[in-house]
Amino acid sequence: MAAPLGRLVIATLLAVNGAAPRGDDLRESSASLQPTSATATSRSTGAFALGRTPMRARVSSTLLPLDSSVGTEAMSRATCLTSSSDVYNEACQLEFDLSKQQELESALGMCSWEPVDLETDSAFVKHGPPGFTSSQSPAPPEWNRVERCRRGDFETGAASASTAGALELHRIGPYVTQGGKDWTSVNTVTQAEQALNGKTFAAVDLGPVAKSFLGESWKWPATTDTRILGVREYFLGAYDGVSSLLGYPPIHQHHFHVVHEQHTIPGEMIVHGDDQCVRSEGGVNCEIRRMPAGYAIPMHLPLTVDVDHQDVRAAASANFTWYTLITIRGFPRQRSSSPFRTLTQVRVNILPAVYEQGDFHAYIVPADHISAFWREGVFNFTAPLVYSYFHTHPPWVEEMRLYVGASAAQIGMETVGIRGANLTRYARDAMDASLSRLSDHAKQAGVQMPCHFRRSAKLLEVVNHTAEVANHFYRKAASCTAFSITTGAPFVAVVVLSPDSPEAATAHASEKLPDAFLAAVHTFVRLFVHLDDVDYPTCDNHDDNMCFSWSA
Repeated sequence: MAAPLGRLVIATLLAVNGAAPRGDDLRESSASLQPTSATATSRSTGAFALGRTPMRARVSSTLLPLDSSVGTEAMSRATCLTSSSDVYNEACQLEFDLSKQQELESALGMCSWEPVDLETDSAFVKHGPPGFTSSQSPAPPEWNRVERCRRGDFETGAASASTAGALELHRIGPYVTQGGKDWTSVNTVTQAEQALNGKTFAAVDLGPVAKSFLGESWKWPATTDTRILGVREYFLGAYDGVSSLLGYPPIHQHHFHVVHEQHTIPGEMIVHGDDQCVRSEGGVNCEIRRMPAGYAIPMHLPLTVDVDHQDVRAAASANFTWYTLITIRGFPRQRSSSPFRTLTQVRVNILPAVYEQGDFHAYIVPADHISAFWREGVFNFTAPLVYSYFHTHPPWVEEMRLYVGASAAQIGMETVGIRGANLTRYARDAMDASLSRLSDHAKQAGVQMPCHFRRSAKLLEVVNHTAEVANHFYRKAASCTAFSITTGAPFVAVVVLSPDSPEAATAHASEKLPDAFLAAVHTFVRLFVHLDDVDYPTCDNHDDNMCFSWSA
């Protein structure tokens, strides 16, 4: 019988159980993907040949072989066209506008970089070996260098009145790393936030950098008291110091958050490793976020940065020099006169009712077997969906479903076979049967499932000789189909977890129990909407910015 797992009970049970049963039958899985191009990912990273490398997967009651005939499609131009909403289609198609990367790399190639004085001796860049971020130490002084790009046409200010806005580019570094999935962390949160969150890293306010944002490019009215930037486009990532953006591999954006002065919820401007598209759809170009016409993200200056990079080349690789890169295109936004509508991210963070928290607000799950849970909630606003996407960790997240417009009782969740809001262990056949029943119940009840992620070979690119788990690189999945959200509308979220490979099944994500097979995951559905009279860029189920609430 399945038993609920929660908090340290998870770790204790897993420490007793040990690894998943080993199957004797070995076969080649269909997990490998042959990309359309086998060229290097970047001219400055060496030979990262994308190619077919079979994954030797044990066939057991746990592993579900990846299949290219089922599961979620990769984000693509074709998947955008499934929506009946014009603005949703536009937002989706902007992912694949190759002019974004061409324009940005052209601008980088013409930059003259000038130092930005942070007026502090504190080191806000840290570096550490693979494993847990607690082992990081302050990086060399040169890693803490902040520079701003100066180019004549950036300083004219003419673009600040245009629909796109003026472009500002800043970089931090250079760093020199040797691979192995090490950590390079940049965190410029204020001392107040440091004390509030119990952080142990050195911290500085990025106000001086924000002041450089307030130079010639963005023409602020003399009467402006609160500086609100309407962000029309941004890129948060890494580049080679010349003009080329760096994808994953070699550099993993574990998370890259730029937050603003009135920060309450992290991730107003945000990028993660699984935001990169499959190579055939532009790769790192998808990480350049461009807003649909008429929309902008409201950011209250000054801005702060919170990013963890990883060099995922094989351990002991040759020295590699690179930078953190922050580029923002926007305009001064006045509430009374701005022609743009604010774009707010509704962060549906699907969590078990009881869980053990890992690093970066992830939750700890068993890495070596199947577990699942479901939650019920209700939306607290009315708005059509402008855009959406998933953020998760596919090596351990098998499936996410979001049913909208029906309660758990209306779907019949109590009879599906998934026990509820606590993480619970299942056998493969029992899990498959429960998911089949859930699909049947939802169909009979006429319930809409606009958001569905299922791990698939269609999302996977295999890159040889890296430090990533099983050399697997999952790319951006097709987003939700467009739907309208209404106040009081119920929803049900279902999450299924399982390892995608023997390597994933032996993950160690807990410092408390280093010998237990545990993984740390996020299961986010990010919904972007315009909310009338709302001037903040993120909301979730917190009291101050509550866009939805979970049932008990």
